Amino acid sequence: MATPIRNRLRLSPDFDDLIARTGVSKRQFASDSGVDYSTIKALANPDQHPYRKGGMHAHTAWKLARQYAALAQVDDDTAYARLIIEEALAEVAA
Repeated sequence: MATPIRNRLRLSPDFDDLIARTGVSKRQFASDSGVDYSTIKALANPDQHPYRKGGMHAHTAWKLARQYAALAQVDDDTAYARLIIEEALAEVAA
């Protein structure tokens, strides 16, 4: 029996540009979203943080999406689609 396919959540390659277009810095965005700036920096630059495994938790992704939605004046689902990429992880046989 195989385990279900899971998704890895990561930031869109356009994340920095999307946040810049809102008129706030990434540091301010982090503070307002309730996500540590160091977490956002690590998620935006995964090659610089090889010790981190995988992407982010769904809770973190939605915090970022809700804050972006408020700034960009879009709904939460649109914000999520712009900021977050879901990558299916390979199915693992049990």
